[in-house]
Amino acid sequence: ATWAFVALSGGGPQPAEALPAGTIAYLSVDLDPSASQKIEAIKMFKKFPGFNDQVEIESGDDLRRKVFDLAQDESPCDNLDYDSDIATWIGDRAAVAAVMVDDKPAPVVAIQVTDEKLADAGLTKLAHCDATGDADEAGDTTDLGWSIQGGYAILAEDDATADAVATDAAEASLADDTTFTK
Repeated sequence: ATWAFVALSGGGPQPAEALPAGTIAYLSVDLDPSASQKIEAIKMFKKFPGFNDQVEIESGDDLRRKVFDLAQDESPCDNLDYDSDIATWIGDRAAVAAVMVDDKPAPVVAIQVTDEKLADAGLTKLAHCDATGDADEAGDTTDLGWSIQGGYAILAEDDATADAVATDAAEASLADDTTFTK
C-alpha cells in the first residue's frame, strides 16, 4: 500500500526548494503527476477541438519525451538523443522563475535531476548544439549556464547567474518562505 501511494501520488522534492526565497515569479510543472491527475488532465484537454490531432498524447505517455520531441521539431540537434542524453538524468519536476540577481530580474529554469554527473554531461552536449541544430565543433556554446546541486539543475543565461541562484537558494529557499507557503 505504501509503495502504491508513493508511486501514484507524485510526491517528492519540489522546484521551490532549489530557488531562493526572493524569487519574484514562479511557475512549476510536474512532468509525472499522480495517476488521477494524468487521467483528469487528459480528459480536460480532449474537450478542446483538435487536441488529439495536434498533441497525440495519452495518460500513460512520458511528458518529458513529448516536450523533448516538440523542442527537437523546432530546432533539431542531430547529436542529441533523448534516451541516451536526457532520460538518463532528468527528473519529474521543473519550474520557470524570475529571480533577482545583482539587483535585476533574471529568468531561470529549475529541472529536477536524478544523476548530477549525467545531467552535467547532457547539458554540456545541449550547450554545444548551435542554432542550425549541428554540434558546434569549435567548442563554443549557446548562451546557457547551469549549476547542479541538491537534486536540481538551475539553468540560466550564464554560469555566474546559475551559481548565484543556487547559492541564494541554499541560504534560504522559496519553499521555506512563509509568504510563499501561505
